[in-house]
Amino acid sequence: MELRLDSGRIVGVDQHHFVSLFCDLYIVALKKNCSVASQWSQRLLAWNVKLRGPLSLGQLKQLDVLRSSLTSVKPSRVLDTPTWKLNRNGVFTVKSYHNFMDNGGLICPFSKGIWRSAIPKKIRIFLWLALRNRLHTGEIFNKKGWHVSAGCALCGQREETINHLLLTCPFTRSIRNVLVSHLGLSCMPTNLRKLWSTRRRCNITSSLRHAFDQLAAALCWVIWRERNSRIFLKRSCTQTTVLCKILQSFRSWEFFALPKAGAVSTTTGVT
Repeated sequence: MELRLDSGRIVGVDQHHFVSLFCDLYIVALKKNCSVASQWSQRLLAWNVKLRGPLSLGQLKQLDVLRSSLTSVKPSRVLDTPTWKLNRNGVFTVKSYHNFMDNGGLICPFSKGIWRSAIPKKIRIFLWLALRNRLHTGEIFNKKGWHVSAGCALCGQREETINHLLLTCPFTRSIRNVLVSHLGLSCMPTNLRKLWSTRRRCNITSSLRHAFDQLAAALCWVIWRERNSRIFLKRSCTQTTVLCKILQSFRSWEFFALPKAGAVSTTTGVT
């Protein structure tokens, strides 16, 4: 629940947001816990932020920025109204609150495509981590301050990000093009989230959906294992061998049972 700002009589100043933008002004503010309307002068018809003086040069600059940002803002006579953020119309319903308590409010647009795929559970977990950018690629290592080679282990041409490694790397792309033609599709997205998003999946016929899920999962899984083999075992396979491994995984999952509807979580992916 949040209050929509109209008159500003009920809505208070967001201290965390204010401090992050105007930390020097917050120090000299006369009232730190106040409503928005209390900073408006009805006599002057202007904002009158109450501060303790004298102000330093930095504080004066922040005050000028604050005043310029408030020039087009004026409180109305309408009372502040509460809005329910879990419904688009802003109206509270028991159903919306129940759904929030059930899934924590974290609904992911691509989670259904992963957790309802007819593939082994460890592959679903792997794909979930990949989509959340939690796999230890060169990009992640460098962000953590671990100085390792950021180049792609497959092509060595670009920084090793998860999208590059699993979809756009020249090594992966040539294999991906073969698989796309194998399914009779025109193209495959070059972004993991688009690959598993509901909107993208709606463009695939229902007869091909399970096959598409399995083939895309096999591509990502085998490419990731090939990358690890090159880094840790110093062994590499040709594109033809990698393609055969992908098709082998795909065929082994052909009759894999779909997850039960009750065991699927569309939020955090825990089954």
